[in-house]
Amino acid sequence: MLRAAELTLGQACVLTIRAEEKRYTHRVTYALGGASGTVVQETAQRELTWTPPLELARQLPQSVAGTMRLTVTTYDGGATMGSSVTECRVYVPDTVRPTAALTTEVVNDGTAAESWGLCVQGVSRIRYAATAAAQGGASVRSVQFRFAGQELTGTAGTTAVIGISGTLRPTVTVTDSRGRSATATGEAVTVAAYYPPAITASMAARCAADGTEKDD
Repeated sequence: MLRAAELTLGQACVLTIRAEEKRYTHRVTYALGGASGTVVQETAQRELTWTPPLELARQLPQSVAGTMRLTVTTYDGGATMGSSVTECRVYVPDTVRPTAALTTEVVNDGTAAESWGLCVQGVSRIRYAATAAAQGGASVRSVQFRFAGQELTGTAGTTAVIGISGTLRPTVTVTDSRGRSATATGEAVTVAAYYPPAITASMAARCAADGTEKDD
């Protein structure tokens, strides 16, 4: 009989074998999803230190945890004494996360600011391009770009006109099929404050030819 606590892929764990006779030897194998392999071919030890292969994360593309089957077969010399199966919970380590990178550029197409080389409030937009990759057999589920209160979905796009000013940082968040996410921050963008001219007060009066008020 074999005992195992919860396992984490890529991290060492201890497996304990209970046997009636010290002379017995044991073979231990594992199965997770469609993958299987051997923990130890033959041993008389009662405690084994084993590191479940990290590549087994590919068997859990939609989840951070699964059930592993450990089978111990016991021998007395050349005779098989029997076997038993133990199921234990196995986890994909938190380090297995998606990766993200982000680049941005200011867009002033068709505006007076096109030749200024500035990002201007109420005039400019931001074009972005993100790279996203999932790890350990997972897939990318979503890519979210955020800047100046705007949010866009996908690995590339262009914002609407930026409505606020200040030094702002764009970010992109990538979420994988396990529900884990990673966020990348792009270079800071300085948005210059700008407000179109507006009439705040007006008046009308009769005046002389030189422009001075004259009611008569």
